[in-house]
Amino acid sequence: MVFGFLRGGKVQVHVEWPQDRVYRPGDTIPARVHLRMQGRPRVRKVRVGLVFWQRFRFPDWYEQEDGTVEYFMDWKEQERWVVQAELPLPQPLPKDFQKTYTGTLTIPEGVPPPHEGRICQGRWFVKTVVDRPLRPDDVYQAPLQMVVPPPGAFQQPDFYGQSTHPDIVTMRLHLPGLEFVEGDLLEGTLSLRAHREFQARSLRVTLDVEERIVYKFDVMPGLTFEDEFEDIPEESRDTSRVADMELAAPFQMAAGEERRLPFRLQIPRMRKPTCQACGEGGTIRWTLQGVVDRPWKQDFRVVQEIFVYNGR
Repeated sequence: MVFGFLRGGKVQVHVEWPQDRVYRPGDTIPARVHLRMQGRPRVRKVRVGLVFWQRFRFPDWYEQEDGTVEYFMDWKEQERWVVQAELPLPQPLPKDFQKTYTGTLTIPEGVPPPHEGRICQGRWFVKTVVDRPLRPDDVYQAPLQMVVPPPGAFQQPDFYGQSTHPDIVTMRLHLPGLEFVEGDLLEGTLSLRAHREFQARSLRVTLDVEERIVYKFDVMPGLTFEDEFEDIPEESRDTSRVADMELAAPFQMAAGEERRLPFRLQIPRMRKPTCQACGEGGTIRWTLQGVVDRPWKQDFRVVQEIFVYNGR
């Protein structure tokens, strides 16, 4: 990419790095930055690195003429330099300076995955900034294909989940583990052990994904204690049911009876992997549930969070 200027000389920046592959935490990206200047442009510094960009729903506010504060929901953007290096420039810059810089950018462990949610979004870029005093920064950036794979911490087949009504029926989910990848087929067994007789409309297994952003209002001007609870939301949520399988309808069990029902659910490719850093106070969580659906009564459930990743 070339940055041209009307006065003070021109700066040309071209970044070479392998863009045709998928990267993972811990990978090293080889990069070559070609820098060429015409004349003696005023350049304070040139930096190159990895940037994590985020966009998420957030309450904003404005003060009215009577001094009261009104809020509204808007999109907020922020970016964080995760890795960066400043190119060493000679001082003062000689006329028609040009040089090729060679180096590497290492992706840290534990970084968040890219995500494309409805209220929170995140993407990775390789970015170069030419900082020229008294002028806006000129930016080169290209998207980085990033996969955050399962860490292998929860891959043991076992019984999972907590029953909401264990005095009536104990419900457990037998799963091959808790770590999955978008597109995987989730196969398991819903186990039930009744302690009392009951009847239900149906028995089903569901899979939900929830985006959640918790807001902090301690720096918002004009708030009183009452305002914080009456006018301004404490959080935003967006929940989607992405898979649903009916195992029996109607459904009933006698006291002392045990049942085991296999199920299969497809985890969709939604570009919403499990994420703990989606905006300020944001998360993306996946929840698997076994549900005994009882009309006009409280449902019996077994609930277990699973962890979904965007690749291996």
